[in-house]
Amino acid sequence: MGGTGWTSWSPDGARVAFDSGTAANREVWTIDVNTGERKQITRIGANASFPGWSPDGTQLSFYLYRGGTLEIWVVGADGRAAEPFDGDLAGGGGVGPDTL
Repeated sequence: MGGTGWTSWSPDGARVAFDSGTAANREVWTIDVNTGERKQITRIGANASFPGWSPDGTQLSFYLYRGGTLEIWVVGADGRAAEPFDGDLAGGGGVGPDTL
């Protein structure tokens, strides 16, 4: 794990999402605030950064920069099903300062 960047608290306060890595390759991780357990959420091999939680805490949104293109993606908080953002987050949330 390299340097840590942006951090975001989960809605229930139990986890913190953060991006970590090098300038050329950052990934999204979470850490359980009670146990200190870290979990790598993305394994994209590009710059995944600035994670933010969905209102219900089941998804994370993040910026993905690769090949000169900046996109917004979402992934399950468990690390499953990373995909481009379609405009809606789980729990009825849309795009806003706390979700991106």
